[in-house]
Amino acid sequence: MLTTREYQILYAVMEFCNETGDLRARLLGLYGFNVTQQELNELKDKVLQLATG
Repeated sequence: MLTTREYQILYAVMEFCNETGDLRARLLGLYGFNVTQQELNELKDKVLQLATG
């Protein structure tokens, strides 16, 4: 289980990646992950909830 601080860092990284380029394309190109935008949005929401306690 991650700490609240680690969730805050993860959320910031996700936000940065989303703002600087297509995160879905990067995940697919670099790691072979075929991720939907809905999956990313749901994950970001969960991380935000955990980051804010």
